[in-house]
Amino acid sequence: VLVYLSLGCIFYVMNFLTPLIGDDYGYAFNFADHSRISNIYDVFESQWVHYQTVNGRLIPHIFEQIFAGLTGKWLFNIINTFFILALIFIISKYYLPNNQPENNKVNNILLTAFAVLFLFTFPGETVFWMAGALNYLWPTVFALILLYIFKSKITLNLFFVGFISLFTAWFQEAVSIPMTCLFGVLLFKREYRNCLLYTSPSPRDKRQ
Repeated sequence: VLVYLSLGCIFYVMNFLTPLIGDDYGYAFNFADHSRISNIYDVFESQWVHYQTVNGRLIPHIFEQIFAGLTGKWLFNIINTFFILALIFIISKYYLPNNQPENNKVNNILLTAFAVLFLFTFPGETVFWMAGALNYLWPTVFALILLYIFKSKITLNLFFVGFISLFTAWFQEAVSIPMTCLFGVLLFKREYRNCLLYTSPSPRDKRQ
């Protein structure tokens, strides 16, 4: 817990020190009439026009216009810090066994945090910049969570999983298309394994 609190403080400061850049200013305005966003109705009116004329990344741009036009960046700084920590946590879950010694867990979490900061492509643009994080970091976190659910065979309500899948896919095509292909491969692998299991002769059949 302490290591995540420490990392959270560091990432919050980095979020706080990252200024509004480029699209962050543009999305503070309504795409329908170019007026300043002043209420939630303006956001949905703007996104209707944006969806028809710019691109289909509806979910991230709704959040972008809420943060840029209504709440201000302070709320994004807090939420984005939790998304960075969630990314570190879910990546760690993929390669850290549950029975790992505590010291090893801390070292691997710090290694993952180091990778997020220094090995990601342009972390300033994809992790901390508001428009970039909403388009790349957030859908990546959702996609990895879905993949972990699928991989771990966790039983959840089908409607809930379907909704989260659609929500994730609507963020960014650069994430949703590879994610769809990967899920297809995993599904084929699982069905192929089940097929082998059902068609393999039992030990009794072999003796006969």
